Amino acid sequence: MDKKELQNPALYTNRELSWLLFNKRVLSEARDKQLLLFERLKFLSITASNLDEFFMVRIGSLVDMIHAEYTKKDIAGMSAKEQLDALMEETHKFAALQYSTYNRMLLPQLRANGLNFVEHHEQLTERQAQYVDEYFEENVYPVLTPMAVDSSRPFPLIRNKTLNIGALVAKKGEKDTEIEFATVQVPSVLPRVVRIPAAKEGDTEVAVLLLEEIMDLPSVHMHVPEHHAIVPSVLLTALRNNGERMNYDTALSEICKRAKQVPGGTCGYWGVCGAAAGAGIFMSVMTGSSPLHKDAWPFPQKLVSIILSRLADVGGPRCCKRTSRIAIEEAVHFYSQFCSVNIPLSSITCKYCEDNRECIQEDCPYYPE
Repeated sequence: MDKKELQNPALYTNRELSWLLFNKRVLSEARDKQLLLFERLKFLSITASNLDEFFMVRIGSLVDMIHAEYTKKDIAGMSAKEQLDALMEETHKFAALQYSTYNRMLLPQLRANGLNFVEHHEQLTERQAQYVDEYFEENVYPVLTPMAVDSSRPFPLIRNKTLNIGALVAKKGEKDTEIEFATVQVPSVLPRVVRIPAAKEGDTEVAVLLLEEIMDLPSVHMHVPEHHAIVPSVLLTALRNNGERMNYDTALSEICKRAKQVPGGTCGYWGVCGAAAGAGIFMSVMTGSSPLHKDAWPFPQKLVSIILSRLADVGGPRCCKRTSRIAIEEAVHFYSQFCSVNIPLSSITCKYCEDNRECIQEDCPYYPE
């Protein structure tokens, strides 16, 4: 094949269309029934994130080329306008396949495994609706800032990869008041998915194991003092997610403040594991214990002693992952004696063995078989 033949556009696929084909291959992983359900959900979310970036960078570049009246064709023989038209057509097909994957394949499987997504507020029970109203008043409403849009104001900046809501607003209590259009950016500090109580009191639901998700973060290394704060924070959040009423933000702030005062290495130098101390902090905050409190004072002491006893039975050297899991388990069992809220515990197999040079292997209750 000579050089002239290599310049034939029929031999090439447009770069942007090729990228969409790659993203479609990622989506095929989400449609693979042999993979774990949450892995499939993760692949679907990756395709959505990829598509966001694709539109920001590549589609934006093509639009700029069209506005600049750039007419030179690419190696596949397509102008910027032809590329954009083809991409719009293929993207619509791809988005339809994404929604089909979620609605017809993944969502029914999630529901079958006890994870129910409430898609419309009309589906909420009275118990759930009350929780949602309170959650909105306490957590969402204070951080919302509507931006009115009219002829006297410039259109507000809509940032990339943000969730924005359009709303028609009017003055409360006035019948003939003028209706205005406004946009509201949902702050990124708010979670996109909110855990709500079961439809009926007493229903069992799958508890999301927050501890494992947090420990997987790149910022949380194998052995770090951050585990001292992770343990009480996870316990508090799991308790809140399972229906315990509390002032969550205040309690979490106090937990983090106290946990920062527990240095690393306390297990070896003080004889008190930081994960056990973290569980004690959780119990102290929940019971309102203080050095002078007669009734609540014993509870953190008992919990910490139970955790330390089990840690000693398992043996050393220390492993922050192992001690955090043990502390979580013992704290859940201990707190359930005084609270009607049930926090389900999932079985765990450790995935950090190769990263821990001091792993005790078969002596660890979480070591893979």
